[in-house]
Amino acid sequence: MHIEEFIRLALQEDIGDGDHTSQALLPDSVRRSAGLKVKSTGILAGLTVAQKVFEAIDPHIVFEPYLPDGIHVQGGEIAFQVTGTANKILSAERLCLNIMQRMSGIATYTRQVVDAIAHTSCRVLDTRKTTPLNRSIEKMAVAIGGGVNHRMGLYDAILIKDNHVDYAGSVKEALQRADQYLKRHHLHLPIVVEVRTLEELKQLLESSIRADRVLLDNFQPHSLHQAVETVAQQMPTEASGGITAKKCRILCRNRGRFHFYGMPHPKSTPIRPQPKSSLSKCIVKMRYGSQQNNATAFQEPWPHRAPPLDFEL
Repeated sequence: MHIEEFIRLALQEDIGDGDHTSQALLPDSVRRSAGLKVKSTGILAGLTVAQKVFEAIDPHIVFEPYLPDGIHVQGGEIAFQVTGTANKILSAERLCLNIMQRMSGIATYTRQVVDAIAHTSCRVLDTRKTTPLNRSIEKMAVAIGGGVNHRMGLYDAILIKDNHVDYAGSVKEALQRADQYLKRHHLHLPIVVEVRTLEELKQLLESSIRADRVLLDNFQPHSLHQAVETVAQQMPTEASGGITAKKCRILCRNRGRFHFYGMPHPKSTPIRPQPKSSLSKCIVKMRYGSQQNNATAFQEPWPHRAPPLDFEL
């Protein structure tokens, strides 16, 4: 979903047939200015989206950014100022804050993990485990925090996971079917294959059909290192499953090239506590919401991952 469509639906959800409070109390002739005040320490993210929110509400609102996305901010700083019709500014306020809190929380945790492995050649990837309809802004936040976007959906890559292999019968058979499908439909998509054992990895490497990347799922550290050595430079490797932010530092010491993945949601100390039912903040191919059992990198309980930065408008 494009950002513009996401904003349109979000405004429709919030405003419905009208912001009756603002319309009742503030006539269109009242103009005001408002600034976004940062109330927490972290990585700022979502300015470009916030600007589009105000433009969607009223194209005549003047948006003046004072800080760029991706910068480290402290409480008290002003990220931007808007000037325009007061009732329009108030109608856009909550959506703007929700987006920037969410995106900044994601970007902040992503940067922490990225910095932790900055001395290696490893990178942090995101996944499809995003909040429904929020994928565009959550993946944007990962990139702002220094992570790398993985596939956007089921349409832009072939990712053969364990269930696919089980249904197909083997890694070799799954690869053959994927290759035949791509040729039949004249598609040029990358192929990523998930393997659970060194034997499945051997099947992958011996196949006449070349995969673009291998995903080493739920490997213990010693087996993971052995697998990376086996792959050598034949293709990039990803690792997922039970990988915490702390384990990243250990696993990334390997000479191989890892791409950790487990969608936006690593663990971090809450900047502002969220209720246990909260589905906010995603991060780095880690887990969203209460999805805690699937194998993806950084999978501590969700509510404590990538908490939102606090802002005030």
